[in-house]
Amino acid sequence: MVDELDVSFGGIHALRGVSLSVPLGAIYGIVGPNGSGKTTVLNAVSGFVRSSGGIHVLGHSVSRWPSHRRFGLGMARTFQVPKISHTLTVWELMRMGDHGRRDRAWWKETLAPWAAAREERETRRRVGDTLESLGLDTGLLDTRVQTLAQGIIKMLDVARALMAAPTLLLLDEPTAGMNEAEIANLAQRLQALNAAGLTIAVVEHNIRFLAGACHIVAVLHVGRKICDGRPEEVLIRPDVIEAYLGDVDTGFADPSHAPENQGRPAS
Repeated sequence: MVDELDVSFGGIHALRGVSLSVPLGAIYGIVGPNGSGKTTVLNAVSGFVRSSGGIHVLGHSVSRWPSHRRFGLGMARTFQVPKISHTLTVWELMRMGDHGRRDRAWWKETLAPWAAAREERETRRRVGDTLESLGLDTGLLDTRVQTLAQGIIKMLDVARALMAAPTLLLLDEPTAGMNEAEIANLAQRLQALNAAGLTIAVVEHNIRFLAGACHIVAVLHVGRKICDGRPEEVLIRPDVIEAYLGDVDTGFADPSHAPENQGRPAS
């Protein structure tokens, strides 16, 4: 995904020579303490910050591409703080996620209303399927987002991204604000989506979530990559523990707790 990636903000180096390769068909986790550069990686891949080094998305070198062109390849993402207007209803939010996927030419509303009506029915079907795939209540469609709990809002942000029918999904701190049951549900839902062919790269602080959900985990510290590999191997390394984890029970007495690392390199 990225090769020798460098990002600077003024005189501050957020990333220094970071290389990460996300296999197609895998769930790839990126972990590290605050300020390690995790979100900056996603912002660089998305085209939201300037960077040097190579960026490859789904077989394309996109370092010089604007963000909208990168997303046109089949990439979607969420944000650490969801970019959601809380005055929207759930239905309106899901339509926003679907907007870039469809041709919504203005003339269809006036010259071909039957085509517009057909698209509306198809969108409603896809919205229902997407919400159900994440265990969300389809009865929420007319509910304003601002009235919902934070954990549900975070899941809706994932649902909004899925409405774009991505091949690569980038998630930034998706478990923030979730309780333990919601975190376990998210892990299960992402694994099901991954089994259906979706490649996922996820930035997280929740070690148990990453350990249980990811095939590969990369650890960043002060803008550099310490290592990457299978969770049960990476998360017990002394340098990783010293940099971030502390005295944490990662649950890897039995290596079968972590998913198998499958897939072929995407970049």
